[in-house]
Amino acid sequence: MICKLFVFLVVAVLVFTSCAKKHEANLALVNANDAAMNRAIAEAQRTLPSFVERFTTPMTGDSSFVVKVMVSEKNGTEHLWVRDITVKDSLYTGIVDNEPQFVTSVKVNGPISFSSSMISDWAYTDSNGVRQGSFTLKVLLAGMNSSDADSYRSMFGWSDTVGVGLRNEPAK
Repeated sequence: MICKLFVFLVVAVLVFTSCAKKHEANLALVNANDAAMNRAIAEAQRTLPSFVERFTTPMTGDSSFVVKVMVSEKNGTEHLWVRDITVKDSLYTGIVDNEPQFVTSVKVNGPISFSSSMISDWAYTDSNGVRQGSFTLKVLLAGMNSSDADSYRSMFGWSDTVGVGLRNEPAK
């Protein structure tokens, strides 16, 4: 029996320059029933209103607002980062920021329209240089080798404990 998998494209580097944006993307295959990942997506959905409020009225120094959007089609389900977000009448639009690996209905640097229910994560960098959100990446940190995990933590201004314990089941 083939397990249903989510595909998560993790933006490893978001370096903005005046002329271009450079990024690397790593692919992570995650079982659709992964409890920790589903808790991370639920947390992103629960906190989405605070992200939208911050996005629509950013504080001085906030930057790099992105959302991760679940795209499902016959080839499977893939979660892609989307930049240059706009919101109008509950409809979101933006530009796909990752090269899709399985889905064919969208392309990197191409437009995408989506509803809030399709958002599986969100992120932005605050004025202190700390990446906020990125719940799904924090879950993935637990499965990375320590060097890669430390690199992400350093890049996003996170403590060395961010992501530790997120794979465990919540206390009952």
